Amino acid sequence: MKIHFSLAILAGLLLASTRAADAPLEGTSWTVQAVPTVETSNKGAKRFDDVLTFSGGKLSSKELQRFEIGPVAYTATGTTDFLNWETAPVLQAKGKAQWDGVVKEQDITGNLKWVTSSGEVRYYFINGKKR
Repeated sequence: MKIHFSLAILAGLLLASTRAADAPLEGTSWTVQAVPTVETSNKGAKRFDDVLTFSGGKLSSKELQRFEIGPVAYTATGTTDFLNWETAPVLQAKGKAQWDGVVKEQDITGNLKWVTSSGEVRYYFINGKKR
């Protein structure tokens, strides 16, 4: 009986620690600028402002929702002061986005790979502040 109880507590602690890294981002929104790389800019892509929201284990982009790109699952590792986060790779899937970055206190930086509905691949640097 004690062994089962101890195992249940241990399993609960492991599950909580796995989710704890994501928790500091959950429910947060960030105002960011997405700046195209030189190569992407040479193809005509422009800088844009966006709002990123981490909610329900997913990252959503207000700007990319206009292009019918919905929220994507994310993971985060680190502490409340310094987190690395990322979404699943999209490879070459059309109409998809892949994100990764770092949160340090109130600042967010990272990268966006956006495969447009026409199949064009665009790369951006992102930076911004917590809302």
